[in-house]
Amino acid sequence: MNKNVIFAFIACLAFSGCLDNKNKPEDVPTESSVEQLSKTNRAEVVRLYLRGSKVAVKEADLSDLPSWKVLDLSELRYKAIPSAVFKLTNLKQLYFAYNELETLPADIANLKELEYLNLDGNRLVTLGENLAPLTNIRWLRLNGNRLKDLPQSISAMASLQRIYLKNNRMKEVPECLKGMQLLEDISLDGNFAITEIPDWVVELPSLHNLSFSGCGIKKLPDDISGFKKLKSLNLSACPIPTEEMARIREALPKVAIVF
Repeated sequence: MNKNVIFAFIACLAFSGCLDNKNKPEDVPTESSVEQLSKTNRAEVVRLYLRGSKVAVKEADLSDLPSWKVLDLSELRYKAIPSAVFKLTNLKQLYFAYNELETLPADIANLKELEYLNLDGNRLVTLGENLAPLTNIRWLRLNGNRLKDLPQSISAMASLQRIYLKNNRMKEVPECLKGMQLLEDISLDGNFAITEIPDWVVELPSLHNLSFSGCGIKKLPDDISGFKKLKSLNLSACPIPTEEMARIREALPKVAIVF
């Protein structure tokens, strides 16, 4: 296996969010169960991981934790984010994946310090305008929902670097991403109704990784010379003709491309 193939494989994993990117800080108070939390000094807890907990998590379990930075409430079959979460104003990372969330409450705007939000595998049809105030978010994961589009207010999230939207119901690349200066990674895998990449995507100044695996893309924009910083391009399982593949490879000789 040559270096390009290995790099492309790693890039695909990164696009899918398969790599462990939690970047857990070392030597800080962390708990992984409600029982442990009840036996510790709550004021010192920085991280709490309750993913798939067998013990019911109550509102009281999520209160009086002023130092919280990371909270994982994934795989708990929650239909709503517990209201106590919105009082954790120092929270940096919120994992609420694989629950049954259908709408985002307005109170999520209270989490002004949030940098990472994982809402993978829920039932979201729309985001509304409630994420717009979260201007510190750098990484937004919305894989496996029912989203057809994103609100224009997402463009106000000026710190956004990564957005993962695979396996939704998108018909086009969300225009709210146009002109986002810091955006590095975009994944729209599995949105088969997307058939074209607009010219403005090529002009995103910080774009490193772009993934459209399983989409209906047949052709890239005529001028793709604007991909100055692009490192990885995933077009696997797209109906791209052989001659278009050749054009793309010739135009982007330094990019790891997967067809």
